[in-house]
Amino acid sequence: MKHTREFKESAIQLVLNSNEEIKTIAQDLGMNHKTLYNWVYNYKRENNLQTYNRTSSKISIYTVCVITVNLKLFFGAASSRLQAIHDAKIGIRFSNSKPG
Repeated sequence: MKHTREFKESAIQLVLNSNEEIKTIAQDLGMNHKTLYNWVYNYKRENNLQTYNRTSSKISIYTVCVITVNLKLFFGAASSRLQAIHDAKIGIRFSNSKPG
């Protein structure tokens, strides 16, 4: 089935401006999802837009989660160490102060 240019452009914009999966949008439009994927992919290439790769996206989300957890652990431990140093300094200050 040959689609009009207007239909193709509208379908591409729908994908680009929606959070829906291409497969879902294609089903709603009554077309093959691979065709719609190719339209969007080619549109992005022709317009120098970033293409979307689900695998790399999942890896980057995983990586961000790991980094976040590690930073929380690091800064939590660093915070505890800083608090201990701070407490020690206060203790030293009070132990070195002369009674009034």
